[in-house]
Amino acid sequence: MKKIYYTAFLLISFLSTESQISTTGVVSLGDGTMSVKIDLNTSISQVKVTLSGPSLRWISVGLDCDLMFGQHDCLLYTDGFHDAQMTGAHTAPLLDPIENWTLLTDQIVSGIRTIEVVRNFDSGDPTDFIFNGSLSTLNIIWAFASQDTTTLFYHADNFGIATLYFNDLNVNSNTIKRMPLIVFKKPNFSIVCLENNSGNEIKEVTVYSIHGQLVKKYIINQTQSSKIEIQIDGLKNGTYIVQSLFANNKTVFNQIVCE
Repeated sequence: MKKIYYTAFLLISFLSTESQISTTGVVSLGDGTMSVKIDLNTSISQVKVTLSGPSLRWISVGLDCDLMFGQHDCLLYTDGFHDAQMTGAHTAPLLDPIENWTLLTDQIVSGIRTIEVVRNFDSGDPTDFIFNGSLSTLNIIWAFASQDTTTLFYHADNFGIATLYFNDLNVNSNTIKRMPLIVFKKPNFSIVCLENNSGNEIKEVTVYSIHGQLVKKYIINQTQSSKIEIQIDGLKNGTYIVQSLFANNKTVFNQIVCE
């Protein structure tokens, strides 16, 4: 019975239209108090950044850099979201006179603020980093205030560097890609099963719409069992992307179709 449902899932899911999304997935920064996710939509040449951090503190991410030296594009949340530019070490970033990002959401849950912002790959501002759909990696620096304050200052005890890796969500309807993770739906179509035979534990499963919008997120405490079951009831009909984040920070993407 399992094989029948798995086969049907593969045949249905890869008949969907091609998606033009690549994403870093949600990347934890430092001890996990901060996180960032970058989605690239090549069909409309638009980038979306999802940034999370302590709601009572300023948070910041610098793009395409691994040091504060030099001039680099920067995203800030202080008294609100700001487009900014780093001008050097031990100097607070300068706010851009023109805001090229559009704020989509600003939500606080359990003391963590999560914002979503979007802009075109090329904003036309020479101080802004130019994104493109073929990006495979992006170096960033990140920081948040060491105390509860949204007043920006030049340094924080909580900071670091990270390399973000983009995974292509494009789906070729003529090709079935072999995944190290098997996904199939149970007969009642309200539960998705993931059979993990990779040898690495899964620590997080995130469900996105085919357009890259966050739908559901599950923190997984996988121990001995290789099978994980997640509830998908309540989802509208359509195609969804399942992102599985492993303990070794590798990511696998699969599709499910709800109908």
